[in-house]
Amino acid sequence: MMSNTAQAAAEIRTTLKREHGWSSRQVSVKSDLYANGSSIRIVIKDAAVPSTTVERVAKAHEHVRYCEMSGEILSGGNLFVDVSYAASALAPLVEPLGVLLATVEADPGRFVELPGGWEAQKDPGAGDYWRAWRGETPDLHCWGRDFLAKQIAIANINASAVAS
Repeated sequence: MMSNTAQAAAEIRTTLKREHGWSSRQVSVKSDLYANGSSIRIVIKDAAVPSTTVERVAKAHEHVRYCEMSGEILSGGNLFVDVSYAASALAPLVEPLGVLLATVEADPGRFVELPGGWEAQKDPGAGDYWRAWRGETPDLHCWGRDFLAKQIAIANINASAVAS
């Protein structure tokens, strides 16, 4: 007999395949059972797959109980869902962004233009703190150049999915 978590993972796989045509070569869906809970870990292995779409499908299966008074997660019976990209999927997008960001790293406060309509800068007074804009207001605030490059790559993947 299949557990509720394994069944939910199977439903996620089926939906991703049926509605979007994504196979296990593009999106890995694995379930884990442990004391007092379970989880479904989804790893996107193809940069053409938008995480927002995968999250919308997967998060429908998430069930986490919270304390009404404190907001803390209650122990037992929770089903957590995590969606992330494989580093190998993002590397071809992240590396060029990192190179562009490195051009202003030694000159905090200076802006650099990035693909997808982004502008970024290293904060002049906050160590390795970075900000990125797509419009008037900073959209991303990150510690570390590499993490910012990853977040911009993911945002660009998701934005291109919305545009198409």
